[in-house]
Amino acid sequence: MAINKEYKLLLLASPLIAFYGIAPVYLFAHIKPAYIVVSYLALTLMIMFFWLANSMLFKTSLTQVTKYIISYSGSLVFHLGILLFIPILSENLQTLSFFIYPLISTLAINSIILIILRLQRLKEDKVSVEVELDKVKLENLEAQKKALTQQLQPHFLFNALSTLKSLITLDQDRAVQYTLSLSEFLRYTNQAGNTQIVSLKEEIAFTQEYLHLQVTRFGEALQYSVQIAHPLLQCHVPAFAVQSLVENAIKHNALSVKKPLLIQIFSEDKHVVITNPKQPKHLQVTSGTGLANLSNRYKLMFQTSIEVTDQKDTFTVKVPVVCL
Repeated sequence: MAINKEYKLLLLASPLIAFYGIAPVYLFAHIKPAYIVVSYLALTLMIMFFWLANSMLFKTSLTQVTKYIISYSGSLVFHLGILLFIPILSENLQTLSFFIYPLISTLAINSIILIILRLQRLKEDKVSVEVELDKVKLENLEAQKKALTQQLQPHFLFNALSTLKSLITLDQDRAVQYTLSLSEFLRYTNQAGNTQIVSLKEEIAFTQEYLHLQVTRFGEALQYSVQIAHPLLQCHVPAFAVQSLVENAIKHNALSVKKPLLIQIFSEDKHVVITNPKQPKHLQVTSGTGLANLSNRYKLMFQTSIEVTDQKDTFTVKVPVVCL
């Protein structure tokens, strides 16, 4: 990709630099227009040659000073060769100004080429550094995601085992189903913890397993609905994108049979919407770490963002799905 851009820049810049080099000769020297055209084409080719030579030279492991010495020495030798072997030019060598101007012009052209190449290298280096920085940021976010998951599991497992203990006493069939759901939940948590992107189908199935476990625990105090357009299920989201939002809704809201928490999950265009009524627990301070982590993961992985709508009575988050 970088090579293609360099060639495009070469083809675009060479004729423009050649025009800069040949224009004063056309204005101040008495040379036939036909020779000017030939000289312009020759100068364009010479600039292309200088460009490619300098490009290859500056990719070597030589010191910067050595590279510049070779570059300018080569351009001067090439310039003298042009003057000596092109008849229309060699005839004018007795005119000092005709000799000096092309010499200065050659050095100037070589300097312009070096400046452009240097700027191009700096741009490529900047992009490379930004890519590495994004990679480090993403790795940091993944570490935060794993840390949040590890914080969840001990507390979640304690509650899950307490619920399972009660079910074994009250309803063994439900206890078996609960154990299967818990097993699937833990399996997915382990697998998805080592990946960044999962299919929406997997994420929704995992979220439903999580909700089933929580409904078993809270009973009628927790309700939910899931309506996702079938074509979107093949698209992708960051691992735990939907489940973490559902978890936040349960964590930060009060649940009771008289005032149940209804979590709605549905698709809208190329987004998954997670919405719930605001029933905040008293005297609870939220850090917003999980939501910020998810937002940053979207920005780094997909160059897009989530939409958060915090209204008086409802809290809604829209997360994009990416169809790879």
